[in-house]
Amino acid sequence: MVKNEHGCTVNDVVLAICAGAVRRWLIEHEALPSEPLVAQVPVSVRSDDQRGTFGNHIAMLSVPLFTNEADPVRRLALTHDSMLIAKERHRALPAQLLQDATRFIPPAVFSRASRVTFSVSVITDGMGLNITVMSYDGHLDVGIVADREQMRDVWTLIGWLEESPAELAPAVSEAPIAVETPEAEPA
Repeated sequence: MVKNEHGCTVNDVVLAICAGAVRRWLIEHEALPSEPLVAQVPVSVRSDDQRGTFGNHIAMLSVPLFTNEADPVRRLALTHDSMLIAKERHRALPAQLLQDATRFIPPAVFSRASRVTFSVSVITDGMGLNITVMSYDGHLDVGIVADREQMRDVWTLIGWLEESPAELAPAVSEAPIAVETPEAEPA
């Protein structure tokens, strides 16, 4: 598994895969910036006494999305390091400063989204793209929503999201495998 091979988390891998797909879209449109983009990543804000209860209690972390890094493995390492830093900063915040982001989703949108069986979210003013990834039982479900004025061909991301994990897969040895052959019996 990619996360084990590279010593990171599933969330790190998902972010790096998304960065790889968005990078390809940006290159295709001659719009690749020299600096990372900024992604909003949900993080749990449950208190210790809320652990194990139902419902989501999340806040959003702003983290770099390393679309400016060409090497997929290096992109994953940068993502892992930046997530560690973001999580440390998040833990250092006083609990009363943390807000549950689910309270700010319009009720009609939240109600409809909670009834569907796939990943879906919304874009808000100033956002061009939302890639929502949900995991369950070893599977990842991806939902993509984009501002049609900014990304008229958002569907191209789907193929690139499917291809990006292969860039991070453990390398397969090209060396020939030695096969022992039994010696012939003397006649």
